[in-house]
Amino acid sequence: MALLLKSDIVIETLSSSLTARCLKLKEKGIIPKMQVFLVGENPASVVYVRNKKRLCEKIGAICEVVQLPESVSKSTFERLILESAKNIHVHGMFVQLPVPPQLSQVSFDHLIPPQKDVDGFHAQNIFGVFSGFPDNSYLRPCTPKGIMTLLSHYKITLSGKSVLIIGRSKIVGRPLALLMLHHDATVTIAHSKTPNLRELSKKSDIIVAALGRGEMIDETYFRGSGDQTVIDVGINRRDDGKLVGDVKFDNVQSLVGAITPVPGGVGPMTVASLIDNLLIATELQSS
Repeated sequence: MALLLKSDIVIETLSSSLTARCLKLKEKGIIPKMQVFLVGENPASVVYVRNKKRLCEKIGAICEVVQLPESVSKSTFERLILESAKNIHVHGMFVQLPVPPQLSQVSFDHLIPPQKDVDGFHAQNIFGVFSGFPDNSYLRPCTPKGIMTLLSHYKITLSGKSVLIIGRSKIVGRPLALLMLHHDATVTIAHSKTPNLRELSKKSDIIVAALGRGEMIDETYFRGSGDQTVIDVGINRRDDGKLVGDVKFDNVQSLVGAITPVPGGVGPMTVASLIDNLLIATELQSS
């Protein structure tokens, strides 16, 4: 039976460290504050923001949710973002995606300064990922960062391993590939145009599924030797209401050595990484 790479025990350990760092900042008279911009009432977005706010407040930081109507204009939205960016009492900020069509062309990278970009998407932060700068000198994208933390906790080494990342998004696939390269993995990025996906997956030591298609990766993608690790980034809701990943968990679990559950795997690690980024942002701004 595969080792379940659950996030709860990792989050518990991280929370203690995050709380201690937050307290240290408070002793200097600095209260870490994060501002979240939530447009509309998308049910999934509301849940995501609630989870982020809960962990933020649990460690002693402030999380302010700026709830905006679905109809908010582009000019009003940009003005509010810029005001927050200039506020010295706001140390981190992000926009909860998705946003309505009238905001789809807004470049958050140009509105949110890199030192407050807790999502880690600003070009300056991505350059830090590319260059392999020391971890606490910039803000890394949250999901790749959370995956790296999860692998480290469970002592799954990357050096010399072959890694297949299925998904090439700038949020997960591409930055994760760079982070893994810095740990001496041999990384392949696959996508919808990759013709021999099953063969690549069977040859890989670590498979990261980040394609956003519920239960697409089934047992035919694995060699069945029980020595592969599966990181499932996907979170999808089936017609019966059940949350599932991009991997068909029930069929795959017995064929691999380790696998992340959905829910309870990568998702909470993303949230914890966001809060860690808030503290790094606060520490950098107050140093």
